[in-house]
Amino acid sequence: MELDWARFWFAVDRDDIVAAFDRGRRRSGPRSSVADASLGRDLADWCAARDSAPEQSFEHDLSGRLEPGQVARHVPYEAHRELGETLMFTRPAEGAQDPEAALVEPARAGHALRFERLDRGTAVALHDASVCVSCVWVPSYEGEPRHPRFSGLPTYQALCEGWVAGPYGRPFWPSCPLRLEQLPKPLAGRAALCRFDGLSFRETPRIQPFDWGRCESEQELYMDLEGQLHETP
Repeated sequence: MELDWARFWFAVDRDDIVAAFDRGRRRSGPRSSVADASLGRDLADWCAARDSAPEQSFEHDLSGRLEPGQVARHVPYEAHRELGETLMFTRPAEGAQDPEAALVEPARAGHALRFERLDRGTAVALHDASVCVSCVWVPSYEGEPRHPRFSGLPTYQALCEGWVAGPYGRPFWPSCPLRLEQLPKPLAGRAALCRFDGLSFRETPRIQPFDWGRCESEQELYMDLEGQLHETP
């Protein structure tokens, strides 16, 4: 399935790392007023044509998948099989072994288990043993080959789909993040139109763009990082 590049806008941090911001299917995430809204496809085409793009691995960050005020999320047992991939953040349990059906992946705190399909019995056992800290459904578009994350772009996703201009969360960090100097000058100039010079994307799992400059949104309200609602400027 072709990605809808109109959903994405891009920004650069104080370390000259380029990040993608995914507004979501309903375009509820705010967009910087100075960002180049047409950059996505051109950037994706350049990334796809690179001869020596580094292979990426990812460190998961649970806080980048939680809305303000949430400390954990749990997918209902009945929904695991229907939803597809599940990512389970776990705490070590004495004598416990990771399920054979899971792929163990690094996380900022501990590790995460990725299940292509998580059966109810395994889900119940892991929760009863208090191994699961939080489990989330992984949207299928995260696996699209042209998704920005595979080109080394930290990707922020709108956390409040549809009803409010909520913050963005960064659910993973690439092993080789894309830097501004790696881009051809025309693309670099367009990406750098929006800069967050006071931020390090590496240190910032959640961001509300309204806190950093003029933004565009079709929503009447926006949510800050504390979960409070405000009128959209």
